[in-house]
Amino acid sequence: MSEIFMSDVCDKCHGEFRVTKNSDGTASGICPTCGKIHLYGSPREPIPEEGATYDVFVTEDTLENGKWKRTVLHELVRTFTRREQAEQFYNEYMDPKAEKDGIHKTWVMVLMRSKDRTVGEWYLPESIRGCRLD
Repeated sequence: MSEIFMSDVCDKCHGEFRVTKNSDGTASGICPTCGKIHLYGSPREPIPEEGATYDVFVTEDTLENGKWKRTVLHELVRTFTRREQAEQFYNEYMDPKAEKDGIHKTWVMVLMRSKDRTVGEWYLPESIRGCRLD
């Protein structure tokens, strides 16, 4: 929705016109005397992650009787609204070699979804794209 921002003087006929602020970050006005369209600014580039959510999935293997057993498979554990939160969770829990406790191999995957939740793209880890977790 546009709102009146200010008035300006036309550089063609010197008539006064109203400038409205547009939702895309621009401003514009039409001179009522000569009809010249005046544009201010350029449209704001959309921020790719604006309004996105980050679904965090975990797959885990547990060492039981000397063998690795899949105990959790792609379980959705958290949804974050900020990328930094998802990255922090990823860095804290990702452990595919069981280096932290020796009995749990943990893979963390982050799916970034657009604000309308129709588009999803695997965000972390880069190396997991197209790989099987066997």
